[in-house]
Amino acid sequence: MLTTFTKQALLAASLVVMWGIASLSGKALAEEQAPTIEALFVALSDGQWAAAEKIAGALDANAEDKTLFSTFARATQLVANNDCASGEPLAATVVSRSPLFLPAYDLIAKCLVDAGETGKAADLFDNVALQLNKGAERDQILARAQALRPDLSPKFSADFNIQPSTNVNRGTDNETIGGWTIADAARTKAGVVASVHAAVDKPLYISKHLIAGVSLRVGAHYEALSEQIYPSARLALASRFLLSSQTSIGATLSYEHVHKGTAFESGSPSVALDVAHHVSQFLVVGGGAAVSYTHHQNDAYTGWTARLHANAGMIVSANDRLSVAASYVLEARHSDAQSYNQFGFATEWEHAFQNGAIGSFGGEASYRLYRSDAPLTSEKQHNIQVKATIGFSHRDFMIGKFRPELAYTFTKQWSNDAFSDFAAHDVSVRAKAAF
Repeated sequence: MLTTFTKQALLAASLVVMWGIASLSGKALAEEQAPTIEALFVALSDGQWAAAEKIAGALDANAEDKTLFSTFARATQLVANNDCASGEPLAATVVSRSPLFLPAYDLIAKCLVDAGETGKAADLFDNVALQLNKGAERDQILARAQALRPDLSPKFSADFNIQPSTNVNRGTDNETIGGWTIADAARTKAGVVASVHAAVDKPLYISKHLIAGVSLRVGAHYEALSEQIYPSARLALASRFLLSSQTSIGATLSYEHVHKGTAFESGSPSVALDVAHHVSQFLVVGGGAAVSYTHHQNDAYTGWTARLHANAGMIVSANDRLSVAASYVLEARHSDAQSYNQFGFATEWEHAFQNGAIGSFGGEASYRLYRSDAPLTSEKQHNIQVKATIGFSHRDFMIGKFRPELAYTFTKQWSNDAFSDFAAHDVSVRAKAAF
């Protein structure tokens, strides 16, 4: 039986995010707004159905899908008037045609909750989260899923990745350094890496303002070149404080243990804090900090790591999402050769095509400054690395519960250390699933 809090949580965390925030920009009449997605949400939030229909029609006229916004506006009106029998199928139609248009999922979830199907609503948000990169938007979606599980039932998930590479060891393309021949072991080598993981997340406590749980993630990483398997396990205790329907703060304590074959490789306890905030129904921003200590079997790699990050996810159109992130990493290891400061930036554009395909186009850039000098020089080693990635999946192509994604990544690194100068072409097949 649904608790009052469960209903309030969904309405506050889902519908208010979709509708209520739009009104923060003012209560100007929707009829006077330009035909934009934001104007459509203002009209829908104010219950101005005729104005919303007009704006939706203007948006459809300039969109690839000529009826999507009108269908969404009609679905919103029906659900708002408690006619889920008519509204939910329309929202499902929007999702099937534009799986990146997240507000349509909120309509479906509300109807599921009203029908007493909170578990299905939570599963819906879990599956949406699988399509998102790590960041504020994904954290908020997962928090909404957890808030719908008052029975504290565990949730299982799994993922795998297979990646052939032209330079699996990130070896150098250079043949010499300072007149000396570089050993073959440090040169470019083709090969394959693969990983598989399984996880269980168990909520421990759920209230109006706090969600807490524990998770265990186990898996293995395999490197064909060295024929080494690295089993790993990560145990985490996480909590998320719901300050409002728009803002949440997360705190995580974790420990990760890694073996190299059967021998100990490393152990890393860490603590992390993050914040996520819905600026509008189209924009979620967030940031955070983390500190970890790694005890490594090779003492040179033992030491502290500190991370700062800021990210944003935004709906650009019914078929497009954009995410951006900036980061800073400080590595303070026992060896100066493994200690550095790194600044990074990443962005990804996702587009849902009319035939069901979903394409992602991403880029990353980072600058790393080491504490040690580059070999045979008197200046600090510094690396500049860029990555470009293209990925594709299809909403109707599934292997069981897994939706595979095919991705190609080109990586290029420039360095004043000849051993760290390299290029790589990687092709990966990866997939995630929730059970």
